[in-house]
Amino acid sequence: MRSKLGEVYLFAVLTLTLVYAGPVSAIDKTHDFQVDLDQEQCLFEILRSPITKLRYPDILSDSLDGKGFRMLKEMDSYCACSVQKRKDELIQKKTDKMSWRFRDKKEGLGKEDQCALAKFSDETLDLYYHVVVSNRFRRHLEETINNRMAQGMRIIASDLSVQGQTTCMESMILKRCTRIKSLRLTYQCIEETTNDPTLMDQISSKCPNLIEKTNYKIAGDDLRI
Repeated sequence: MRSKLGEVYLFAVLTLTLVYAGPVSAIDKTHDFQVDLDQEQCLFEILRSPITKLRYPDILSDSLDGKGFRMLKEMDSYCACSVQKRKDELIQKKTDKMSWRFRDKKEGLGKEDQCALAKFSDETLDLYYHVVVSNRFRRHLEETINNRMAQGMRIIASDLSVQGQTTCMESMILKRCTRIKSLRLTYQCIEETTNDPTLMDQISSKCPNLIEKTNYKIAGDDLRI
């Protein structure tokens, strides 16, 4: 069990992660507490999120007995667990990035779920889940929806109507897939939904239609021979 001095050091390192993007490993290590680069990246994803800053606005000035510090300790335990369980995946990312890109993402997400359930209180679990969905899944989902749209449609449709339809579809899919706070199940649901053309057409039909641009001009539109 860490000493009180160890907890003070932990608080200092984790809060520095909120302020600086540079590696925590550059800080002199004391006692038995260290943060490797993989664990630092895990902490960085959560602690730098606008969602975390909104829920814990005073985290940098929180005392060792405050709610923010308890969250930081849970994050520390979670990231140590996650890095250990995903060691092979993290090594693959550094040594064979091409094969890492084509890995079974659900396997790693399942391991993250295991650590989250073991290390987080309900409040921290809710924070963690929403941060990861926002950071990883929402961006991927937006790209998938946009890629589904034919280039010809994007050329003649107004940007505002494209954004409106994309946002609507994204919200409907996330509502469908975030009923259970599991990263693996959420990712699997998004994957199955976006790979089903019939289901995507049904979702699209419930969203605002695309509207044609009224003031566009194509460069080189003089097609005379």
